Amino acid sequence: MLLLLLTFATAMAVATFMENDFGTAVAWAVIYESWWFEMVMVLLAVNFVANIKRYHLFSRQKWPIGLFHVAFIVVIIGAGITRYFSHTGTIHIREGQAQNIYFTQEKYLQVQQNDPDNSQHFQKPIKLTSQTFRPQEVAVPNSNGLKIRISDYIPHGRPTFEKGEEDYLDIALTLGEGREDIILPIGKSLPMKELHLATQPQAAHPIKIYKGDSSWMISTDVHLQVMQMSNQNLGVLHAGETKPLKLRSLYQWENGAFLIKATYEGSQLAYVEEKDPKLAEQLPDVVALEVLDKTGNILQKNHVQSVKLNPSWNHFTYQGKNYQFTYGPKARQLPFSLYLKDFEMQRYPGSQSPSSYASKVMVEDKEQSFDFRIYMNNVLDHGGYRFYQASYDTDEQGTVLSINQDKLGSTLTYIGYFLLGLGMFFTLFTLNSRFQYLNKHLQKIKKVAPLLLIFLSGTNIAQEMPKTAAWVVPEKQANMYGQLVVQDLDGRMKPLGTLANEIVRKLNGKSTITLEDEQLELSPEQFLLAIQMYPEMMGSLPIIKIDKQKGLHIYEALELPASGKVSFLDFVDDEVQYKLQAKVEKANLLKPSERNEGDNELLKVDERFNIFFGLLTGDFLKLFPNRLDENHTWFTRDNSTQNFPEEDVKFVRHITGIYLQGLQQGLETDNWQKANESLEYIDLYQRKAGEAVYPDDRRLQAERFYNQLNLGNRLFGIFWLLGIVMLGIAIWQTFTENKWTKRLWRAGMVLSGLGMLAFTFHLGLRWYIAQHPPWSDGFEMLVFVGWGVLLFGLLFSRKSRFTVPLGLLFSGTLLFVAFLEWLNPEITNLMPVLHSYWLKIHVAIIVSSYAPLALAAVMALLSMILLIFSPKSPLANWWRSLLELTIVNEMAITIGLFLLTIGTFLGGVWANESWGRYWAWDPKETWALISILVYASVLHLRLIPGLKNFMVYQLASLWAFASIIMTSFGVNYYLSGLHSYAKGDPVPIPSWVYWCVAILLVISIGAILRYRNFPATIKTYLRV
Repeated sequence: MLLLLLTFATAMAVATFMENDFGTAVAWAVIYESWWFEMVMVLLAVNFVANIKRYHLFSRQKWPIGLFHVAFIVVIIGAGITRYFSHTGTIHIREGQAQNIYFTQEKYLQVQQNDPDNSQHFQKPIKLTSQTFRPQEVAVPNSNGLKIRISDYIPHGRPTFEKGEEDYLDIALTLGEGREDIILPIGKSLPMKELHLATQPQAAHPIKIYKGDSSWMISTDVHLQVMQMSNQNLGVLHAGETKPLKLRSLYQWENGAFLIKATYEGSQLAYVEEKDPKLAEQLPDVVALEVLDKTGNILQKNHVQSVKLNPSWNHFTYQGKNYQFTYGPKARQLPFSLYLKDFEMQRYPGSQSPSSYASKVMVEDKEQSFDFRIYMNNVLDHGGYRFYQASYDTDEQGTVLSINQDKLGSTLTYIGYFLLGLGMFFTLFTLNSRFQYLNKHLQKIKKVAPLLLIFLSGTNIAQEMPKTAAWVVPEKQANMYGQLVVQDLDGRMKPLGTLANEIVRKLNGKSTITLEDEQLELSPEQFLLAIQMYPEMMGSLPIIKIDKQKGLHIYEALELPASGKVSFLDFVDDEVQYKLQAKVEKANLLKPSERNEGDNELLKVDERFNIFFGLLTGDFLKLFPNRLDENHTWFTRDNSTQNFPEEDVKFVRHITGIYLQGLQQGLETDNWQKANESLEYIDLYQRKAGEAVYPDDRRLQAERFYNQLNLGNRLFGIFWLLGIVMLGIAIWQTFTENKWTKRLWRAGMVLSGLGMLAFTFHLGLRWYIAQHPPWSDGFEMLVFVGWGVLLFGLLFSRKSRFTVPLGLLFSGTLLFVAFLEWLNPEITNLMPVLHSYWLKIHVAIIVSSYAPLALAAVMALLSMILLIFSPKSPLANWWRSLLELTIVNEMAITIGLFLLTIGTFLGGVWANESWGRYWAWDPKETWALISILVYASVLHLRLIPGLKNFMVYQLASLWAFASIIMTSFGVNYYLSGLHSYAKGDPVPIPSWVYWCVAILLVISIGAILRYRNFPATIKTYLRV
């Protein structure tokens, strides 16, 4: 059983990396859809059945365990039904049109005989991938020996031309659904909605392009507008006219346009693989097909692009009969039609980022017709089919829907999920379960209830008040300025103080600007005002951070000593040219995996330079709403000509200058009336002109309070200090305890509880401000796991003295890491698919599972450290503490595994409700399943006699957490998939990761060597 679990997990892990390197199709063909992988799942189901019988899992004491083992069997059966009996595909509908044809996800070699008296259709499903491709011949039945040879497979095929006997047109076509590049052989026609483009002068089509005596000609029966792309000159081609063809000119009519990029004469079309990754993303795979007669002679050769919708067909004649053939998705007919009334797109204010998009359709059935609105997380169910919003046309006049027909498979799988959750729930509370056994065993070995002591030195380091300067706006006035509302680049409405904080953090990595030469410290709002009032002076001050070690080559390029900070003017030469331009361009050409620390620092410095430049030009201060803008865009004062109402133009253009003059006057006379009045005018204008998107005042106040409180940045130091002291006293308690340590422990527990309340308040405040749960990105996930670790440390505090200090230490560490530069702490908008209650449920459960699993790993690490440094003659209390840690470790893993399993499968439910499949082997969900199998293996080690010992369990529970790290961060940054940030182009692994792994290896080896010297009685005592 354990071998099967590890084989299954290893195969999936290999598949995720294979998908990253060679594509999804390769991973599916080699592993996910291979016979041996499916056989492993069948054998797992057989083993589940055998174990139910062997261990009597449906006895009165063990029935909950038997229940969730049965659940896995049901899930595997449901997966098999989905795999072999479901239908999935895609349907494309334009506004004002009805459609009942969809195209399958699976691709087929298709041959059709176009004989009115004897029409035949042959189709064979064939999966082609770049790594598994082998040329093959397929016999066409009832065709007198006709065969189709698949002779080549070109991934990301780029068209090229060799010497030959054919002529071609290279056409770019747009019909409102996005651009399409087409290679059209002379002699064939191109359908363009209601029009056809022919390539022969005698053809009966409205537009004809053909080769004349000396040049290429175009004739038209419809009116065409012509725009020459090189100089934007406009012209007209009237109906009935024939003129010389203009290459790279756009020919337009009411419903579309085309452009002839080039003509190729005496050529033969071929395809080669595109090696440039960015260009390759836009190119489909290409399949080379050859038609063979019964003697093996080649009748025709064609290249077919492997597409998701409507593949192109190629025609030929054999023995007097007309045929057509293709490779691609098969067209299927629905028993009803969908009519698209309207496609709706909603964007975040002032941004092109979609907040939501939906399709208003009418279901046209024989029995009934009704309207329905399909959007992310809102599915149309009808006639056994489910329709999901998948994509849309670039002109927003058409929609793309995913289709799924899998009622039996998904129903069985949902039943399995339900039984799984039910079984796991009762496992925790049934009297004779393993979890309850651990709980009772723990109580039995405890002689004294609470053991931990704590000392709190909540040192709040007081800072001297910064010296003031005559040119600095007082903090009170600056804070008033920070209360204005600004629209950021993503369309989020927030206090200006939030933007100022984000900018200052980007520029120098801190929450304030320190001017050491003047011994002056500026708040973010003071800095924002100073740069507007004194741009030249601020541009000459050392504000922009450059790392002294990683940025040595930057200092050399700037001809400056490595001081840690430089001024904006240091980046430009006497001719106002950017000194780092060449270096930055060179670094940008490198893949992330090819960049060293110096390259990464250079790109960060370049970002800081551009942020400062944006401040000088005012690009970030989008303070002024345009009441006429349909998308509720806010603008800077320099954009006052952007179609503002005439009565608003002067106000927007001049009010900032008037306000800055008022500030200058206040600095000189201590009279701030003019500045305050100007600020009130701006505030009133924002509320009136931007009323549609102006945030609620209570939420604005909450965000200002959140910024001032800065709890996340302050708590980690307190948690570290508290955790270190508590850990030291907890270890001391293993030797002796007295009333003073007990009192200190109780005080520490109270302070830990207060810290937990403060942490909870921090998360709740962020939730209220963002209007969505605070676990939607990498930063929020890390903070939430830190909260969960501390929560479970407190929950287990009565089980072991070590859980609270470990929870504090690890929670503080996660907070510290979260607020480093590599993660973005900004509150951001959500993608459309995340606007769902499933975000609250699925992500909350799955991220919560990381907390007890992390706590278990830290407890295993502490156990091994205590083992290494155990005294020569330990007291019984010492061994009891190690046993307590082991028992609590297993209880934490049990809870974490149950949460992880339920959260993962609820993610499958979300996926099924959002885009029509509950499992698609996306790397994120695959690694979540791998983590489940890894931790299930850890818990089952005790069933193998040779592995049932203290040391094996500690090593397994420590290193198993690597699967969680891979699931939560590795997939995001090193693999391609729906959850990935790096698109499979990995960033370099930080050097400290290697140091951490090396230290853990040394500790593991040291613990193993120390454990070997223990007497058998101690080893038996530590075995649970």
